[in-house]
Amino acid sequence: MSLTNNMGMIIRLLWVIIFTGSSLGLNAQNRKIVLNAVAQPLPVVLDQVQRLSSYNIIYSNEVVSDTMLVSIHTNKKPVSEILQVLLGPRNLFYARHNNDMIVIGSNALRKQGINLAFAQSKIKGRITDENSQPVPFATVGLLKSKKLLVNMACDEQGQFEFTFPLIEDSSYSLSVSSVGFLPKEIQFDYPDTDKIKHTVLIRDKNVLEGIKITAVKPLMERKADRFVYTPDKLLIEGSTVGDLLRQVPLIIYDERTNAISLLGKPGTKVTINNRNTDIPAALLAEIFRSMPASNIKSIDLITNPGSEYAANMTGGVININLKRQLNEGWLGSINLSSEQGYYNYSGLSSYLNYRKGKVALQFVPTVSSDYNFGIVQTHLGYANGNKTDMNTRLFRRYRVYGNGLKIDYDIDKKNYLSYNGWFSYVQGKSNSATTSQFGQEKQPFIDSTEILNSAGRDRYIYNFGNINYHRSIDSLDTKYIDANIDYNHFYQKRENTWGENQEGQFRSILPQQFLNVSAKLQYRQNLGNNASLITGFQLSSSRTKNDQTYYQLNTHSDPAQNQNVRYGYNEKYYAVYGSILKNFGKKWNAKAGLRMEAMQYATAELVKNIKADSSYVTLFPDAGVSFTPNNKNQFGLNFAKKINRPDIELLFPGRSYISNNYFVQNNPFLQPVFLNRLDLTYMFRSRYVFSLAYQATRNNYAKFIIPVIEDQQSKLQSTYLNYGNSRNFSAAVNFQQTAVKDIWTFYCTASYNHTQYYGTNNEAPVMKINNSCGVYLNNTVYLSKKRKWTAFTIFNYASPTTNISGVKGSYSTLAIEIKKVIKDLAINLRVSDIYNGSSNIERQWFANSILKTNTEYTNTYPRTLTLRAVYNFGNQRVKTAKDRSSANEDIRKRVN
Repeated sequence: MSLTNNMGMIIRLLWVIIFTGSSLGLNAQNRKIVLNAVAQPLPVVLDQVQRLSSYNIIYSNEVVSDTMLVSIHTNKKPVSEILQVLLGPRNLFYARHNNDMIVIGSNALRKQGINLAFAQSKIKGRITDENSQPVPFATVGLLKSKKLLVNMACDEQGQFEFTFPLIEDSSYSLSVSSVGFLPKEIQFDYPDTDKIKHTVLIRDKNVLEGIKITAVKPLMERKADRFVYTPDKLLIEGSTVGDLLRQVPLIIYDERTNAISLLGKPGTKVTINNRNTDIPAALLAEIFRSMPASNIKSIDLITNPGSEYAANMTGGVININLKRQLNEGWLGSINLSSEQGYYNYSGLSSYLNYRKGKVALQFVPTVSSDYNFGIVQTHLGYANGNKTDMNTRLFRRYRVYGNGLKIDYDIDKKNYLSYNGWFSYVQGKSNSATTSQFGQEKQPFIDSTEILNSAGRDRYIYNFGNINYHRSIDSLDTKYIDANIDYNHFYQKRENTWGENQEGQFRSILPQQFLNVSAKLQYRQNLGNNASLITGFQLSSSRTKNDQTYYQLNTHSDPAQNQNVRYGYNEKYYAVYGSILKNFGKKWNAKAGLRMEAMQYATAELVKNIKADSSYVTLFPDAGVSFTPNNKNQFGLNFAKKINRPDIELLFPGRSYISNNYFVQNNPFLQPVFLNRLDLTYMFRSRYVFSLAYQATRNNYAKFIIPVIEDQQSKLQSTYLNYGNSRNFSAAVNFQQTAVKDIWTFYCTASYNHTQYYGTNNEAPVMKINNSCGVYLNNTVYLSKKRKWTAFTIFNYASPTTNISGVKGSYSTLAIEIKKVIKDLAINLRVSDIYNGSSNIERQWFANSILKTNTEYTNTYPRTLTLRAVYNFGNQRVKTAKDRSSANEDIRKRVN
């Protein structure tokens, strides 16, 4: 083959050689030649080598130029040695394909990640079977005179496309093969390629039908800063994302609250394609009920987020990487569910994708009718010998109407533009009744009874979105620019009417508004030597306004001036960050980062004329390393400094009454918490994970029941206060095991926590110690040979837990689920909390100067029977989507 001037074809062919397992180097080349040259251009010398050795040498003039002069004298030396002498000093490399082809490239270009995907001629087509169904990953080869020029594998849709310098009016052949099909070879004369645009393979009837290829069991991979989990195909069939998250190792799903946590860590953040999901838990659950699990590529489990994540992400990150639709047309699912507990939940949701050309649309419409219900029993024992027993019934029925919208536009192969937003409207009605009985601690009779009723209406509007522009500077996306603009708007209006002994007294109206606009710019660059840099900056502006007014019922007069709330909060946030990742061979992977955050905020309660302004600049370092000595063992060590800023809901000082002398009112002047965390993990055979963690916090806060004086009366206030510091040591073991001929698979997570609390707040004990443990066991049993019947059982146990506020009692849950898959339809029947193990929770709040004892029992009636049907339709073959991070990973987290 003559020399070519197309560098794109050279680099393209090099990638083909690497990925098709061709030999690198010329260790098999024993052809010896005599070569003599004095100060001759390198292309001329290579032409002589080609002529004398009969090898086809391919290179580009951009790689090998006439300005490269060489001198060489050899007598029957192997071609491999000659090429080393000619190419090595000029930072060039070579690779051999089959027996006769040698390709020359530049090490400098390879280190820059350059992959020029163009050539003189383009060949493309599609491989299908007799039923016009695509044959995924079929092998396609281009031959000339029975010599293989290039080969490749088709994609999931049986499509192939490659480039090569073809000669017009020359004969070539296309060789196609796939497991289970008869091989086929098609002759054609270039440029007439109509014969190969659509190739049909015939199934081989001699293939033994008894041989089956089963899916690989789900494995976990340990990287420098995260675990990567790839779900099993059988597990995701007919399941939603919500179903799958119950089955993922290290993830603990709370059946009582629908809360999702990583190793039980509070504050775990869930992101989708690295984009924040800052919507209430109920709405997030609706999305997960709608999404088919088959749309998941992998799940990142980040126990200690690094500098590219906001410093406020203290509980770890669960990032769900979704696939993207490849073919034009529709892809989606419809989800119908009915849940019978104390009251009924019913919901209809859908997950729709549509692609046409360069544009892809995604819709997530939802509508549901849900409820919250619970009973609280409280016993208050006062220091003066009095007692109060309160029984409270809480009920709220609400409806959710929402729709997610995602638009992706592929500008070209390197530029992407997308919008991802969510809008929802929530409307609810609520009522509560508290019966308080007063008496003496040692007396069995009751002195008096008080009944406080409350009726309320509320409506919420959530509207947020992300506009993302992503530019891939190279074709492998190892060098890119990612830009984001976020907006987040929240509005709520709550109306409550209180009345004593079934007679209305006064009501409150709370309109609340929140608006945040933020931006983020991120850049990634390869540094060479298996190292890369990620850097960026982020800024945001937030404003919230809360005006709660109390009115005397029927007269609209203000009952108590000091109860009205005019609260405002303004915040400006800036951050710049950078992290370096480097691989040291195949065994070591390291990462180090630094994030600097500057915060300016002003909080004010205008009725009481109390204001506070603050600004600070803080550095947040992080580092991580993973060591993989062999394919069985993986070690990881991570450190990060974090900050926990109070959620805006905890700052709002609006008041809700439990009784006339007992109310809930939060603290607008809570200060942030700083913490340092160190994680050590060991993973064996990708199935057994051992984790140790140490965390030290400073200026922590918690919920307290404190005495206050109002209107010359002693009252009790439930609020949040900064109390001091804490130290936590935790250990966890997680393992996956398969038994009974792969029919039964189970995950188990066992954890232990030791925490020391010590502080200076007068209302909190200065020293408390917690020792607690938990067990989470998840079983999957395939009930049929074809695995279309599946049973799941989940058991969760948590021991009593002590913190600075008090002691929470133990609880346990048991859930059983049966799933039947009928082609594209899946039917699930689930019973949650079968024996009411988590129904009654006891809390013993610590004493204060007024209260000697404060015991609370809650019953949320979590036992439910759920029937759900999920129907998947459209083109189910999908490919991986680009990951695009969200601009705002801090502020919106704090709006619940």
